[in-house]
Amino acid sequence: MSLPDAIIDPLKSTPNGVVHKLSEELPTLDLLGESLPDNVDATQVAKEWLEQFAKAVETADADAFATAFLSEGWWRDKVVFTWDQRSIQGHDAIKRAFIATGPRTAATGFELGDIPPVLASPYPGLSFVQAHFRFTTKVAIASGIVNLVPYKGTWKAWTVLTLLEDLKDFPEKPRPRGTNPKYTTWAEQREAETEFKDSDPTVIIIGGGHSGLTVAARLNAMGVSNVVIEKNARAGDNWRTRYEALSLHDPVWTEHFPYMPFPKHWPIFTPASKLANWIEFYAEALDINIWLSSKITQATYNKEKKRWEVTVERPGKPTRTLSSPQIVIATGLGGGTPRIPDPLPGQETFPTSILHSTQYKSGKAWKNQNVLVVGTSSSGFDIAYDLFKHGAKVTMLQRSPTYIMSIKNGSPAFMGLYREDGPPYDLVDRIGLAIPIVASKALVKGIVDEVAKKDKDLLEGMNAAGFRTWLGMEGCGFIFQALRRAGGYYFDSGACAEVIAGNIKIQPGTIDHFDGNVITFSDGKSAAYDHVVFATGFKTMRDSIRTIFGDEIADKSRDVWDIDEGGEVKGVWRPMGLPGFHVMIASFAWARIQSKLMVLNIVAQQNGLCEEPYEE
Repeated sequence: MSLPDAIIDPLKSTPNGVVHKLSEELPTLDLLGESLPDNVDATQVAKEWLEQFAKAVETADADAFATAFLSEGWWRDKVVFTWDQRSIQGHDAIKRAFIATGPRTAATGFELGDIPPVLASPYPGLSFVQAHFRFTTKVAIASGIVNLVPYKGTWKAWTVLTLLEDLKDFPEKPRPRGTNPKYTTWAEQREAETEFKDSDPTVIIIGGGHSGLTVAARLNAMGVSNVVIEKNARAGDNWRTRYEALSLHDPVWTEHFPYMPFPKHWPIFTPASKLANWIEFYAEALDINIWLSSKITQATYNKEKKRWEVTVERPGKPTRTLSSPQIVIATGLGGGTPRIPDPLPGQETFPTSILHSTQYKSGKAWKNQNVLVVGTSSSGFDIAYDLFKHGAKVTMLQRSPTYIMSIKNGSPAFMGLYREDGPPYDLVDRIGLAIPIVASKALVKGIVDEVAKKDKDLLEGMNAAGFRTWLGMEGCGFIFQALRRAGGYYFDSGACAEVIAGNIKIQPGTIDHFDGNVITFSDGKSAAYDHVVFATGFKTMRDSIRTIFGDEIADKSRDVWDIDEGGEVKGVWRPMGLPGFHVMIASFAWARIQSKLMVLNIVAQQNGLCEEPYEE
């Protein structure tokens, strides 16, 4: 069986130079030429497939391993076999990957997991048996999820996820037992642990937002010494110092932190200032070693010592150079450095304020003033709405179409099992990895289309007001906007109604030039403004790496963000082409599971358990 070709960009090139087109087609019953058998026993189907799959793995039978999949099936490995995060499609590619990684991994002990297999039908014509399983390797404990479809009298894997769960000889540490035998106060103990006066940490983490802190928390749980270097005065200031109206647009049940979920009565959409205080509390409660108000003056790699050397200045403390074999960059996309267009003609003549969204706090002082907001992603809408509510006269400058969805209709559709009455969030995290990004595109498009139908009045109203909407890159809503652009979408939380009502004006195009307080646009129209706010996002991670480490390290590091040839996110959480060098950028949901995978990888590296990452 061969599914019709459906191409994504970039194309995948095999070692012999043949271009392999990644198929996005869903293995529907019609496409397979199959019908769903009566009375499917999902457990028996899963058991029989897993027995054959296990035999192929344990006997290193690459042909049998590959043919356990559909001919255009997917194997998504998360650090078990490949020591990377890879999505691999098609018999030939899967066979090559298994030949390279199967024997060295020595997986065995396959058995169905505690969650019963189920027959699922999430899309018209698509039905599969989803089964959870577990197994071990020579160094690790792992899990898996398979989605099986009927084909020619048997069941074949459409997708298989293999996921690293734990290292056999390096489990998480238990909580401290008994009393304090050192006869020191808790404050004295924490100061000693944090300062590293007579030692260096194993891991340096640059950036104390949620991504950096989740990595630190997991390292603590593994007994691995680490310190977080944070430029702000308080943990959480990356949220505390943003505009006052900022709130998360994802519901609380997607946002829980490892080891410390939010309380039951936490608000569904968390205000930024409340989140900032939670982050600070998280760092304190989990005994995270964090150096605040810190400035990195030099960061280099010592090739002879095989260690990262980072010089840090702190107020009231001596300058210190830390030396560690592992370093994690968790500064956010672009390190929070604003991306502002180069000065435009006449911009120096503008008499009042031109701000980036990171500098904007509130519209309280701008009542009855004319404000231009450049950018129509989430921050642009939030700021425009805040300005309107404080009595400003607001115009948004739209340069390219934006994906819009209502939270009412979009959130339940896209959040899936992340809901108040849903399964445990750590289980949902794993289920969310079960289908590779490219393989899920048709499913995502279906959700996008359904949400757009429900949001018909909203979208038509926005278009009538002169605002350009679309269904996102490749018709996938915000998914590829986030993964490829890290922007270009807005979950409506009130601003759209004011655009439709004409209270927030829309100006298409770009700025041509300034003449004092008069701005002329690319369509020839002009208007006078009192303030301009650029909601234009942030620079790239390579820019952040260059700022911290200099040109040599930045040029050697791999790209971060966007999608690679197999459909996985580039660079972040994965090998970066430099020894002991890691990048952690993640949503709250991804931070939970990706921080675990990163820390397990670090521990494996430190203890000589890692194999070379698989590269085709």
